[in-house]
Amino acid sequence: MIREDYLRKVAAAIASVEDDPSIAVNIGYATDIINEVGLDSLKMTDFILGLEDDFGISIDFDKVEYETFTRVDRLIDFLIEATGASAPSPVAS
Repeated sequence: MIREDYLRKVAAAIASVEDDPSIAVNIGYATDIINEVGLDSLKMTDFILGLEDDFGISIDFDKVEYETFTRVDRLIDFLIEATGASAPSPVAS
């Protein structure tokens, strides 16, 4: 899976929680999940549970820093490590 695939899956998960498929196209690596997207605590919980299902992982909140879930790029870095994937190549600009 390349980094862009992670971005698509994270964007789709955010759009699902927000119940608005159109927002997925506006999600980028630098998107602030809390302040730009506006996920409240309930939606954030649903989002994280969805990520666990989508990526087949279990997230131990005692071992994960809050900042991991604030920006998409940080979240993708975490997901790459949590899934045991080798670091994907950066997207060419």
